[in-house]
Amino acid sequence: MTQSGEDDDAENHPYSYARVLGIFHVDVKHRGPQIKSLQTHCMDLLWMRWFEIDKTYAAVWNARRLHHIRFVNSNSPTAFGFLDLSDVICGSHLIPTFAHGATARLLGPQLLEGLMTKILRIGTGISFT
Repeated sequence: MTQSGEDDDAENHPYSYARVLGIFHVDVKHRGPQIKSLQTHCMDLLWMRWFEIDKTYAAVWNARRLHHIRFVNSNSPTAFGFLDLSDVICGSHLIPTFAHGATARLLGPQLLEGLMTKILRIGTGISFT
């Protein structure tokens, strides 16, 4: 659970939700024309699968009807991402609504292939120490 990056509008939900797929401890070295230091520093990152608010469901706080969320379609470029641990507000427990059934339509056929390609393209390469 993080603060939403969307504008502070009454229609926008104040929080973003995601499922943690992995935790990474990486040594980062910044490169570029303005960088004078080549030292590395450790970063803790979370690999996330993002949820989106289901806007077809009418959530009403006074009637005790909580928001419904669903996974962002895996074909969307915003479905997966990395998040700095310091951006996490807190963990949360999501209550599944099994009465609504299950779906596989949010998982694309080349899900893992596309994800691994995206991960391996970050930066100039992967090094292990």
